[in-house]
Amino acid sequence: KTLADRIRAVAALKVSLASEPSLLQQANVQEAVASLLARENDLVRANREAFVKGQPQLFTEDYGEHYSEVLGMAMDVLESEPSGSSVRPRLLTEVLTGTYNPDSPLAKRLALEGDPIVPVVVEMTTSGNGPTRWNAYSLIELLLNASDQRLLKAPLATGSRQALKAAARGGLLDPAPDVRIFAIGAVLAAKDVEAIPLLFHMAQTDPDTGAGQLVKYSVRHI
Repeated sequence: KTLADRIRAVAALKVSLASEPSLLQQANVQEAVASLLARENDLVRANREAFVKGQPQLFTEDYGEHYSEVLGMAMDVLESEPSGSSVRPRLLTEVLTGTYNPDSPLAKRLALEGDPIVPVVVEMTTSGNGPTRWNAYSLIELLLNASDQRLLKAPLATGSRQALKAAARGGLLDPAPDVRIFAIGAVLAAKDVEAIPLLFHMAQTDPDTGAGQLVKYSVRHI
């Protein structure tokens, strides 16, 4: 389907769900939402690639509203369907790797899933897409903080906590300064005392000095 077709389909599904919320329980609807979000995620990533290469954008600014609708439907499915549903792992992966603010209520809600999302979050730290990586480090921080407060639906296994800690430290070496900033938060949440020398070194030598009005956002000044 074209983007216009998908926008119309989402509008029609939204109307149907408003009058019959139980549709979210149907396997075919859940699969349709998962597939739709996967398609939109691919489009967003392709659009970012086009932007980086100086090519024409693949959609206009009003696309954001459509994407938000799809992401919202995906979250509605996650909240409504049983934890053992076959579509849940796929849908969780698509939402986790989707487009959202790293400090948003959505990110905080996703982190509460706990241990099952750790493999996806760790894999996200190796993505070629910068926003996916910074979301990954934000999620690591949120996961570890929620774990300390015993808020997770599924507590972190010892191996999962170690994997998150290792991934967080690795993020301190990310080539993108905005990603390194989020990695610092993740390292602090991991209480990784062995990373203190590296943090000190970054504070002294990181190339992101934040010169000018953006100084408060620089890696050196986090």
